[in-house]
Amino acid sequence: MKYIFQVFTLLLLISLTSCSDEKAPITEGELVYELDYPDYKDNFFIYGILPKEMHFYFKNEESVSAINKIMLKNELYVNNKTKEINVYFKNADDVCSSFLTKNESAKMNVNYPDFKFEFTNKKDTMCGFDVEKVIVTKPRSSEKIEIWYTKDIAIENPNWHTPFAKIPGVMLSYTMTRYGMKTTVKAKKFIAREIKASELKPQKTGTKMTFDDYNVKMFNLFKSFE
Repeated sequence: MKYIFQVFTLLLLISLTSCSDEKAPITEGELVYELDYPDYKDNFFIYGILPKEMHFYFKNEESVSAINKIMLKNELYVNNKTKEINVYFKNADDVCSSFLTKNESAKMNVNYPDFKFEFTNKKDTMCGFDVEKVIVTKPRSSEKIEIWYTKDIAIENPNWHTPFAKIPGVMLSYTMTRYGMKTTVKAKKFIAREIKASELKPQKTGTKMTFDDYNVKMFNLFKSFE
């Protein structure tokens, strides 16, 4: 009887230890990313005015990527459940917004490059999250992008609206070229906090425009930095 009790106690301890080692999925919080622009470091004026930080707020299947600097504000609202996207831009008195329905957002990936993804067995930690490494190669190019992503955040298919849709986790370190400007993005801090519903509500003030017109507007803005 004593032996049976000892075995039962041991099994119970093993069970409790196993449970305590498992990470509970993160369903809400805020990631702070550091932004850098390797092609503009020699241009003191342009490099100085470019935003150096991005905030990513998420709760369940909704998220917001926000960049704010002085009079500039650029926000991307993504609903991973309804597949709807809202963008908001404000530069001083220039204010505009755009909304994409599920059918419209589905067309976004059509124009993205056909990247090659090489998933590796390299693992690490970043901002307290377990991360995995993937190498992405651009088509007709030898340029490779190193991306670290985590599955610890409970957002299903978080990159569906980006060129990196095949990556099954939230990206914490990557490089992207948007509107002709190369930007390195790396998470530097995670803030475990409650995300209010008001933070996830899209701003829709200013001139309403199609997403194509919004992209043209952004392209012309970034081209002015050349």
